[in-house]
This record gives sequence, C-alpha cells and structure tokens, in this order.
Amino acid sequence: MTTRQSSATHLTVFALPLFPIEVGQVAVLVPPRAMVHQGTVAESHIVVSVPSCEPPAIVVLPSACVTQSRSYYVDWRMLRDVKRRKLAYEYADERLRINAIRKNTLLPKELQEVADKEIAALPRDSCPVRIRNRCVLTSRPRGVKRRWRLSRIVFRHFADHGQMSGIQRAMW
Repeated sequence: MTTRQSSATHLTVFALPLFPIEVGQVAVLVPPRAMVHQGTVAESHIVVSVPSCEPPAIVVLPSACVTQSRSYYVDWRMLRDVKRRKLAYEYADERLRINAIRKNTLLPKELQEVADKEIAALPRDSCPVRIRNRCVLTSRPRGVKRRWRLSRIVFRHFADHGQMSGIQRAMW
C-alpha cells in the first residue's frame, strides 16, 4: 500500500446523524463531531477519529467508489425541471398577488390590464403549470407514482425484488 504525504488538515463537522464529507473525489458519511485527518493516509483509506473513542478509526472504501463519478441529476430534463421548481417557488407570492388583481372583476379594467402585463413580464418557467413530476432514478415523465417519486417500471422492479419495505405483490 502506498501512502500520501500531505499537510495535516483537520475538518470539524457539526451535523445530524450522518454527514457527507467530500475528501478528494470520495464522499464519506461521517458521524457528528468527527475529525477527518487528511494527513498520512493510504489511497483507499480515510482516517476518522470520533470524540467518544480515543484511537482513530480507519474507513476502508472499495476501489470502485474512488473511480465512480455520477452527476446529481439523471439528465438535462431533470435539471431543467429542478430549475423550474426553484423559479416557481421564488415567484409564487408575486404570482398570487398579481393573479388576484387580474381575476378581481370589481377592480377597474385598466388595473386588470396592468396586472396582465406584469404577469406576462415574469419568466415563463416561474409558472407552476410547467413543472413536471419525474422519476428520480430514470427521469421518466409518465407513469410516476407520486408517493414514491418513481416510475411504474422502477417501482415494479423494486417491489418484485423486495427492495421496498411494505410493498408486495397481490396474492390470492
């Protein structure tokens, strides 16, 4: 095993039960208030010392974890949908206010027309109608089970292989 020599850097973590820490290209789940030492460490090891135990614990990561690289979103369609959700959230209050003015028939027509122009000036993606529910694993837009945010195909696969707790095939 080869070892890397670098300056000893300590990173203090204050988090909930497990906190992801990125060390180089590797993401590790570390207990709260842990110290990560990036000093003399083997390439596939990360030394983690927890305050409750004196000696530092060594976390061994398989070599596949070091080389595996995947972006956060499945494809560009999912990223586009996430951006739409953020915009819709940002402009929700403003849209509600302007739409209330637009649809109020007691107000003068000039005021309603001004509200129409204001709504038209907002970004198109800020409209909540443009948001599409997608499968979080495949980004499939149709046949998505809303409760699990999975497409029917992925849902059935997980259910058949017993990877979803509380879900089983109907038998009679």
